[in-house]
Amino acid sequence: MTRLARVMARPTRREFVWGGLASYIALTTAACRARQTEASDAAAAAPTYAPQSMNAGQYEMVSAVCDRLLPADQDPGALALGVPVFIDRMFREPELAVLQKHALRMLPFLDRRARQLVPGSTFLQLTEKAKDEVIKQFQLGAEPEKRFFAILLGMTLEGAFGDPRYGGNKDGRGYRMLGVDPDQHDMPSMKGHH
Repeated sequence: MTRLARVMARPTRREFVWGGLASYIALTTAACRARQTEASDAAAAAPTYAPQSMNAGQYEMVSAVCDRLLPADQDPGALALGVPVFIDRMFREPELAVLQKHALRMLPFLDRRARQLVPGSTFLQLTEKAKDEVIKQFQLGAEPEKRFFAILLGMTLEGAFGDPRYGGNKDGRGYRMLGVDPDQHDMPSMKGHH
């Protein structure tokens, strides 16, 4: 199995998404309550997005983790849904500064785990299967690693399936993956849940 989702043995993508999103919302309710920033869909679609809350290397690492947390299959994955853009924008919010600090502080440990798994490799150089193994080690590891996993999993889910105004869920495709047509329904803003 090369997908983290399979390693985690979730029955369906939909059950995984709703379970993870519910946990993340509970974890970050207070931090997100004051969020006001709205993002432009055009900027989210830009192929040469310049991150503002991370340097280029950090953004690439976060993108790689998100890609394994929600990889593309018959549906778009985290990258196509604009999740890294969403995370970068959310990390600019003062209310999420603690989450940003922890996530960015833990990124170098991905490379450390990668070298333990494949000597001389960085996380970005690993195969998909090896990346999944490293991420699984974080999921099951000590508290700082578990928290890093929870932050990125939660933000990946929110970015993929939340309000498109914040840079993720590009073109509302995340809604459609959940079986909801945003053109036929009034979709609640993610702000209403924070």
